[in-house]
Amino acid sequence: MRVGVDNVAAIEALADAMGDEPDRLQVVVEIDCGARRSGAPPTAAGDLALAARNRGLAPAGVYTYPGHGCFGPGSREPAAHDQHAALTGAVRSFGAVGITAEVVSAGSTPTVAYSTSNVITEIRPASMSSAI
Repeated sequence: MRVGVDNVAAIEALADAMGDEPDRLQVVVEIDCGARRSGAPPTAAGDLALAARNRGLAPAGVYTYPGHGCFGPGSREPAAHDQHAALTGAVRSFGAVGITAEVVSAGSTPTVAYSTSNVITEIRPASMSSAI
């Protein structure tokens, strides 16, 4: 199973809930790429991954949601660029603490056409908007 986290309190709670088998749970760090609704700064991703690993959880990677690409015409491409920059920074942050981000997940239907970055390993389109 894989669960998203964006803070140490969530990591601690998940590790506690897993009891003697925290390694059975993968975590992906949610990154805020500009939507400002949830997620950690890209530069914090590595520290969160390390906190998860130190508690026995398996850090699998990072994900983000460029929801600000749903705000109307002209917002999709800039949001996709923000997504790319945030994910790239988060992957670097993982690397800085010696952890590989195997999952680099992007997502929103409005930005999918611009989500062509080679850092992305999966795309989760499903958010519909009048911006399409």
